[in-house]
Amino acid sequence: MSQTADTATATLGPKGPFASKWGVEATRAERALAWFDARVWHEHEVCSNCFARLKHSQTVERDAWGNEDTDSWRSNSATLEHGHDPLPDPPKTTCNECGSMRGLKQFDTLSVDDAVDRVPELVTRVEEVGHDVDEDTVYGVVRTLGTDEDYEANDKEIFAIAAALGVEQA
Repeated sequence: MSQTADTATATLGPKGPFASKWGVEATRAERALAWFDARVWHEHEVCSNCFARLKHSQTVERDAWGNEDTDSWRSNSATLEHGHDPLPDPPKTTCNECGSMRGLKQFDTLSVDDAVDRVPELVTRVEEVGHDVDEDTVYGVVRTLGTDEDYEANDKEIFAIAAALGVEQA
């Protein structure tokens, strides 16, 4: 039987959005942001701009000793394109859904409507890492924080809190 362990405190427990591994001094928002960063935002197979899946990977066994290798391939949401730079550059994975090069966040701040449009893909990505999500909670938090002057300029924090609360409410 496999269990997760918090090596800092040597306690067993879930790796959910508010798990104790970030320390008691961290606020709920800081914990949600750290969890979101690790599980969704910095996932190289996912577009950070719209949360579309850009790549798929599969671990395959290569030899009799159990050495493994990973095969990766682009999803239907990605193409290989040259950048918009006038200098020649190698082709980069480009998101077909939003046009982001290398799946990086491109726009400074999303409108509330654009942020809400990204919720279904966000929920799917969080479910792919093994969490149940209350989608209605995610929608509600994105709508609410998207109009809150303390959060409206920080899409990443809005999505992190929304995803974390969606997991907590599921």
